[in-house]
Amino acid sequence: MKRISAVVLLGLSAIATHADADTSAPGDYPARSIRLIVPGPPGAPPDLAARIISDRLATALRKPIVVENRAGAGGTIALAELAKAPADGYTIGMLGMPHIVSPNFFPQLTYDTARDLAPVTLLVWSSQLLVVRSSSSWRSLDDLLTAARASPGNLTFSSGGSGVTSHLVGEMLKLRAGVDIRHIPFKGAMASLAAVMGGQTDFVFAPAGSATESIRTSVIASPKSTSLKPKSPAPKV
Repeated sequence: MKRISAVVLLGLSAIATHADADTSAPGDYPARSIRLIVPGPPGAPPDLAARIISDRLATALRKPIVVENRAGAGGTIALAELAKAPADGYTIGMLGMPHIVSPNFFPQLTYDTARDLAPVTLLVWSSQLLVVRSSSSWRSLDDLLTAARASPGNLTFSSGGSGVTSHLVGEMLKLRAGVDIRHIPFKGAMASLAAVMGGQTDFVFAPAGSATESIRTSVIASPKSTSLKPKSPAPKV
């Protein structure tokens, strides 16, 4: 696969607990294992981050951290599970940027993000890479946009689901470039990446951790790239 441009976002992944949780935790906390709810399937970027974090938390707290994957509906299934858990500090979760806009995509949410969840810390900077098949004739973002303008509505981009980061970045590209590109949602980041590899869609914004290994073995163009971090996740590009 070929990366033709990079859009780097501030990943708002964070551990969260209930807003009404008792902050005066007893001195023997934690006395038992802690649940870490992840809004994604095993192997997806949130899960990979959760596995690293859970290992370090378990070492620091000297208690097991049990990772629970609750994928689907743009992460809202996981957050609903987190919101209804007892506010005792034994259920924590990971939030991503999409949770900010989830109410606009899923108006029937059973929880209120501002009322029921409280962010604790920033965990991850997430880099989104614009990826196409290695056989594509597009060598730059300009090439892709030229093709999109020549055939309005014919190009497609995949995402890991409505309202997730890869969807929002794709919509941002459409808005800023003034192009008509169709969005095709899939169940998870890996499925959306596989859709591009299999020719079901034309491109995808994929997390660097998911796309980099494929990129390294492909022909890579030299795109115009911007980054909030000094080190590129794909230094060859």
